[in-house]
Amino acid sequence: MTFRQGGKPRCGASATPSTTTSVWTTEGLFPDLPTTKERTATLLAGLVNAEGVVSVESVREESSLNDRGVLSEWLTTSGYLVLDNHVLTRASTQPDRAASVLSITGRPMTVTEIFEAVGH
Repeated sequence: MTFRQGGKPRCGASATPSTTTSVWTTEGLFPDLPTTKERTATLLAGLVNAEGVVSVESVREESSLNDRGVLSEWLTTSGYLVLDNHVLTRASTQPDRAASVLSITGRPMTVTEIFEAVGH
């Protein structure tokens, strides 16, 4: 984390300006701050259903990303599967993906239909 020189460090940090740049450094001062991916995981954990599925719209309403495309791209970059405007948080195995797809459709499906829905 950096601050431009002249700005004040936050959270009571006693940061000092670098002698070679005009940037304040605060390395090591905030060890408990979660990463963006950890915050995403925490947000999703509070929104998903029993099968680990939540609509992209529900995530958008609770997140700081208002653009659905950017949000979907971020979720994909963070390791989640975005399928049919839904986020699948448990998609590492075929049974997990099948349960997620069945949760989204809300109806019985054949193995072929599930396979086609997942796209894998």
